[in-house]
Amino acid sequence: VHGYVVDILRELATNYDFDGFQIDFARHIPCLPPPHQWELRGHVTEFLRAVRLMLQDVAARRQRPILLAARIPRSLEGCHVDGFDIVAWSRQNLVDILTLGTRSVDVDVAGFRQATAHSNIKLQPCIDGHHAIDAYQYPPIEVYRGLAANWWQQGADSLITFNW
Repeated sequence: VHGYVVDILRELATNYDFDGFQIDFARHIPCLPPPHQWELRGHVTEFLRAVRLMLQDVAARRQRPILLAARIPRSLEGCHVDGFDIVAWSRQNLVDILTLGTRSVDVDVAGFRQATAHSNIKLQPCIDGHHAIDAYQYPPIEVYRGLAANWWQQGADSLITFNW
């Protein structure tokens, strides 16, 4: 399956002038069989490595980089539970951007910054304007301003909105 997905991504990267791709690991979990996610984490890391190498190959031919992002749970603990080895991804330079969280307001930007400190990975917390918990369904603008200010203070490089 991994090879099939990489082939599809190669076709897209070759035929269309995308700036990058995001692999969304946060919305449709589990990606690995529970409760063995952490012990099987190497499979996700190997998949990301294959995607990264393919994108670097296509980028070299078109003489322009193609960025790779991964959308992951809101905390390092959540990543550990789901089998996403953020430290390994960082050390192996497998992603350019980590999109943090989905449907969440409490994102551990500082923890991810520490886990990726030896890399150039950009961190972007995510707020979902549609799949929010009931308490945050259609909040006033002040809630979004507060979220943005909090994430900036924690060291976010950018913010992403989803389903707006």
